[in-house]
Amino acid sequence: MATAVLWLPDGFVDLELNPELVEEIVRVAFIAYGYYLTSERGWYRGLPRLFFVKALGAGIKCIAKNRGNENDDDDFRYCAELRGKNQLNPMSMVDVQVCYTVPRFSTPLDYPNVDRRTISVKIIKKDREL
Repeated sequence: MATAVLWLPDGFVDLELNPELVEEIVRVAFIAYGYYLTSERGWYRGLPRLFFVKALGAGIKCIAKNRGNENDDDDFRYCAELRGKNQLNPMSMVDVQVCYTVPRFSTPLDYPNVDRRTISVKIIKKDREL
C-alpha cells in the first residue's frame, strides 16, 4: 500500500500506518459504492460494476459543527481508494475514490451508520488493461 499514489481530497489525513482502520473504511466504502451504483443511478452516470481487487488507501477528516453545544459530536468524513475489476470487461481495472460521512466519531464505523446523502464517488483511473 505504501507504493500506491493516493489522490485524497484536500484536508484528509492518510491512514497508512493504521491498517485495521483502513480495512474498516475500505469495507464500508465498497458497500457504499454498491449503494451509490444502484440507488443513486450511478450506472446511468457511467460507473461500472466492480469486483474488489485491492485497497489503495484511506483517509479521514473531521468536520467541526461549531453549533456551541458541548454534547454535539463532530462528524467525520472518510475517503477510500479502491481498485476493482470491471464486471463487464474483466480485463480492465478501475481505480475509484469513495467518500462518505459518519455522524459521530463514537459511532461504530459500519455501513448502517453512514449518512447516505453524503456518499460521493469519483473514478480516478479507468480501463487499465491487466
